[in-house]
Amino acid sequence: MTTYIVDNFHDRLRNYILHRVNNEPDADDILQDVYIKIHTKSNTLQNKIKLESWLFQIVRNTIVDFYRRKKRTMEFVESSSAGNAEESENRSTENLAACLNPLINSLPENYRQALVLTDLKHVPQTHLAQQLGLSSSGAKSRVQRARQLLNNAILQCCEIQLDARGNILSYSARSTQRCS
Repeated sequence: MTTYIVDNFHDRLRNYILHRVNNEPDADDILQDVYIKIHTKSNTLQNKIKLESWLFQIVRNTIVDFYRRKKRTMEFVESSSAGNAEESENRSTENLAACLNPLINSLPENYRQALVLTDLKHVPQTHLAQQLGLSSSGAKSRVQRARQLLNNAILQCCEIQLDARGNILSYSARSTQRCS
């Protein structure tokens, strides 16, 4: 069964993993772990018709395990490193905020205003709708579009590595892009 899976699913599994970890050596390590799990747990597949969903569930779980291990390793390194971790975290937050401000300011005025009021000043969307003379659904749509525009701007300017839950693990500026 493992040979069949390798022959028929290798490229799809590897591409799926690579898309989520953005690192070829890590993707290959995860794929190796997946093959080991498939080989040892092949007896748990009860319905061969559901082979593909079973495979991708194993892949998803293995990716989550990878990020958990990586997080624990990062926490250990951070806790054992010299210096004040709180200061470092504050600097990282300040650096990230300094990067976001120009991107927020580059948004069209109506989207920038909606984003700043709801996400930075914590104005409820119902109040935003009243302030801007919009319907409630119109305000929600404007905030969603603003967030999407900001997200697109961030992705153009930054390399971002996320964990399985979408939390930011690391970020860095793209060297080929200039962000304003």
